Amino acid sequence: MEGYNSAVAPLATLMSDLGPSAGADPAAASKSLVQLADGLDGVRTKLAALEPPQDAADELDTMLGALDKGTDQVSAMASAAKDGDVEKLTKATEKFSRTGTQLVTAEAQLRTAVEG
Repeated sequence: MEGYNSAVAPLATLMSDLGPSAGADPAAASKSLVQLADGLDGVRTKLAALEPPQDAADELDTMLGALDKGTDQVSAMASAAKDGDVEKLTKATEKFSRTGTQLVTAEAQLRTAVEG
C-alpha cells in the first residue's frame, strides 16, 4: 500500500501546479503542460513498477492506460499551446477533460482494490 500511495501522490498536485492559460502566455502554458505530461508519465512509471495484488491487476492496467492516454493528450495540448493553435488546443483540452474523469475513476477503483 505504501508503494501505491507514494506512486500516486503527485496526482494530487499535478493539476494545481499547472501554470498560466494558453491565452495569457502560450510559451509558459506549453512549458507547464510539458511538466504535467512528464509528471503523469512519472506516476505511470512508478505504478508500473509495482506488483499489484492479484485482485487489483485489472484496475492497475486500467489506470496505466488512462495515464498513457492522458500523457499523450497533455503533450498534444503543449504542442498546440506552443504553436498558438487555439482550435487544436481546444480539442485536446476537451479530450483530456474526459480522460481526466476516467483517470479519477480508475485511481479510485485501483485504490479500493489495493486496500481491499
